[in-house]
Amino acid sequence: MKNLNFLLLFLIFSCNVTPDFSSTKIGFENEGENTYDITAGEAASTAVISSFINAVNQRDMETMRNLQFGDIVIYGPQGNIEGVDQHITAFDDFLKTYPDANWKIKWAMSSNVIKDDVVENWVTTNLLLTFGEGEVNEVVDANIVDGKIKTIYLYTGQQKMNPKESSD
Repeated sequence: MKNLNFLLLFLIFSCNVTPDFSSTKIGFENEGENTYDITAGEAASTAVISSFINAVNQRDMETMRNLQFGDIVIYGPQGNIEGVDQHITAFDDFLKTYPDANWKIKWAMSSNVIKDDVVENWVTTNLLLTFGEGEVNEVVDANIVDGKIKTIYLYTGQQKMNPKESSD
């Protein structure tokens, strides 16, 4: 009976162990001749993206500025943006054309790319950008360092100029 009680206690406590996903390989990245592991990242990094998108939608330039490194680089379909000042200017110019623009996060996930014992944290986010009668799906890969955005790769997908008239 004593052994049975011990066994039951062991099973109860061993089943309550939370798995460590930080070392769980979820993919890989090929860069040149090298292949690097991608593991599950810090969920807290997705909060940086959420805060940034909230600031974008509220037109809170100060918070946007504070969530980016001064030397941020954004690689986008319309060309590259270098530096937070250029990003704020480009955003302001965009809003002059599309003052009702709004971004909605559809999903976000954090991952770590391990390159020669250096861990890079990236948050990949799917956004729905709506403006006037149009909408665009965007995917953003953002490198998060110390709670701020260092680099962004922006990919723009399907665009609907008149979604209300669409048969979808």
